[in-house]
Amino acid sequence: MIFDEFTAITYSGSIGTKGMVDIVQIDGGDVTIQGTVKTGSISFTTAQSATLSLNNTSIINESITTTGNKIHTLAISNDLTTGASGSGSVGSDSNHLKTVQFNGVDSKITIDSEDFYSSITTKTNNQGTAIFNANNGLTDDLGGENLNLKLVQ
Repeated sequence: MIFDEFTAITYSGSIGTKGMVDIVQIDGGDVTIQGTVKTGSISFTTAQSATLSLNNTSIINESITTTGNKIHTLAISNDLTTGASGSGSVGSDSNHLKTVQFNGVDSKITIDSEDFYSSITTKTNNQGTAIFNANNGLTDDLGGENLNLKLVQ
């Protein structure tokens, strides 16, 4: 599924709930998906700054890729599992995701792969949980000034 509008859009449905879709591609402006997302990967291919907001529980089975370095944001308001297949990464050594941002009170990310080239931030102090399941997992940064995560494990 490709989102290529250069203006912000909201998609009210779910993606991949009746069979996982291979890829969700952001090739334009900001995208908000209200429903559940189950996909093999997410790819940010737009040259401009863009945010993908996932407002419901979602699974990204493999990778989140970006063609820019620290210009793309993944915002979550519920639970997100990344790298569920055990083979995925978030960003790459040369193209990091800008941040995974917690927008919800009880947002949680479960990271099942070692390579997580992104920071994890929260909009509200002492909110958001990051769980690293892979051995030797890494991240760029956790939290921010006066915006601590609730739990990192």
